[in-house]
This record gives sequence, C-alpha cells and structure tokens, in this order.
Amino acid sequence: MKFWLEENNRAAFEHARLLTASYSKSFYISARLLPPKRRWATYALYAFCRYADNLVDKPRKRTPTEILAEVDFLSQELKLGYRTWESEHPILRPLIIVAKQYDLVSLYN
Repeated sequence: MKFWLEENNRAAFEHARLLTASYSKSFYISARLLPPKRRWATYALYAFCRYADNLVDKPRKRTPTEILAEVDFLSQELKLGYRTWESEHPILRPLIIVAKQYDLVSLYN
C-alpha cells in the first residue's frame, strides 16, 4: 500500500518531504536511496523531529511558558493521534500513518 500517495495523505507527506529537503540536504539525498515506502516514512519521521526541535530551538517571540505550552500541545496531539490513528496536524498526520504502518506505537507506550 502506498500510504504516501493516498489522496488524503499526499499533501502531508509532500510537506514532510519538503521539510526534509529544506533542513537537511545530505539526509534528504541519502533517504532517496531507500525503497519508496521507507523513504516516505523517513521523511515523516524527520519532519516530526525537525518540527519538535524547532519549537524549542527557534522560539520566535514566544516566552518560555508559551513554548512549553506549544510542546505540551504537540505531546497531547501525538497521544491522541496514537489512540485514534488520525490527526489533521500537518506534521503529525504522516507520523501517525507511519507509526501504524511500522507498529511504532508499542515503542511509545
């Protein structure tokens, strides 16, 4: 099953691919050597890690309290996504799909 090509998932996985290409050129190039299913899963995982990292490393004009609230929100959305197997969050949607594909939730619990 090409989960990254399903109509409801294409935009989210393309966003993950673009984040990977933008933030890590060498990682992006090396991921292209993987089979397509693993490549797109890698983009989803990288995009999530980059997004979470940027919340803290690029605080914008947010206070530490606001940043912690944003991280807490992401954590709650992730837990909810793992429980329901769905998310409309542009970063979490592909991650949740990949977690289900590769049974990554058991690693989380």
